[in-house]
Amino acid sequence: MIPDDRNEELPLVLIIDDDPSFCADVEALLLPEYRVRSAASGAPGLRILQDEGPIAVILDLFLEKGENGLFVLSDIIERSPYIPVVIATDHASPETRTEALERKAAFFVEKAAGRGELIAVLRKCIESAQQRRAADYSRKKEEEAERDGFIASSPAMRELSAKLERVAASAHAPVLLLGESGTGKNRVAREIHQRGPRSGGPFVEVLMAGVTESLIESQLFGHMKGAFTGATSSQPGWFEVAQGGTIFLDEIGDAPPCVQKRLLTAIEERKITRVGANHPRLVDVRVIAATAKDLDAMVRNDTFRNDLRGRLDALRLTVPPLRERKEEIPALTRLFVETVAKENRIPEPKVSDEAIAFLQRHRWGQNNVRELRNAITAALILHAHGGILLPEHFELRGEEKKDETDSLDYKQERDRLLRRFQWDFFERAFESVGGSLEKPTTAEIRAVAELTGITEQALRRIRHELLGGDEQGTAIGP
Repeated sequence: MIPDDRNEELPLVLIIDDDPSFCADVEALLLPEYRVRSAASGAPGLRILQDEGPIAVILDLFLEKGENGLFVLSDIIERSPYIPVVIATDHASPETRTEALERKAAFFVEKAAGRGELIAVLRKCIESAQQRRAADYSRKKEEEAERDGFIASSPAMRELSAKLERVAASAHAPVLLLGESGTGKNRVAREIHQRGPRSGGPFVEVLMAGVTESLIESQLFGHMKGAFTGATSSQPGWFEVAQGGTIFLDEIGDAPPCVQKRLLTAIEERKITRVGANHPRLVDVRVIAATAKDLDAMVRNDTFRNDLRGRLDALRLTVPPLRERKEEIPALTRLFVETVAKENRIPEPKVSDEAIAFLQRHRWGQNNVRELRNAITAALILHAHGGILLPEHFELRGEEKKDETDSLDYKQERDRLLRRFQWDFFERAFESVGGSLEKPTTAEIRAVAELTGITEQALRRIRHELLGGDEQGTAIGP
């Protein structure tokens, strides 16, 4: 047989069995979908497990020189709990079968049942293990995200939430999230994932900032064994882990040039190539990217690819800073007080009205919601142990917010205030006729037009500007 360099890129199945003919039969059935390595006993099998990272193991309970496969099973589960182990053996007692399953074997198959049944069981176990791993990863991230919360009680966030609902309905279109640092872009990305058709798949978050070029390539796209110093086994990247779900690329403006090119290929062709591999792999993921940087300026300065910016910019959402949604500070404060107290196992204090008012007056800067959470964490740990949270417990940088507006640009501030007024006014108008601003019926539009004294055409235009972007309806962000 002519060697095929693509074999190294196939997922690996490890067989630990001292019967060469059995190993050869199984390998013939698994090729060309899987690559197969075999070992006659536990020690070499565990070395392959450590070095090459198989996606599944077929294990006999009666190995070379009388070695007990149950002990090997325990070693595999301890080292790699996500790798399914299918026991394939002959003449095992019911007690042995029970013990193998208690030791977390994925399935037990008698060799006499035939090779076809073994392969069918193996495929099901691989699929189940991959789903469990993705679900565990998503659950862990969801638990982390719950501590940040998604609160949309201010006009600015209600407007964002309405747009977010429509953006989430799309399964494939990339999304670009803009906004200052700490505004909660990662939480918005998770909301898009959870409200969309990919909610059953994994949500994988990747921070692009502060990582070396070679490392971020390996993390995103995976690598083959020997691709670089220290690559002792082949590993999938985050795009493969996110298969069927969503990958969130935070701080996309920090992506190095070589990674930008590979990201463009991943988005346009839905293919990635592991570092050190010669052939691409298909991936089915939705890409959401976020940045606090001005990508348009970066394109003009040749530090960000224009074609990648264009692909990411299919749907654009801007997350407003905390100073434009101060109505949410009471709810955010109470949420953070509860979660920080639980995390640090300290009594939860009450939040005084004076503390809420103090936080609402503060001029929140570039770290926004993150700064609020950090301030609450410090106040709880250093001062308010189960008592009452007071203004003097907060050590905030900067100054309290004054009555004057943050922006002195007349047109910008006028447009912002006009949009906020229109949103509040027409939201109340639609509610008064039993409808909603986001999804009204034709009859409700007619009723609101009569109620407010404007034409239906003017009302539709205002709704379009509030909810849909520009005249062509292509822009999603405010």
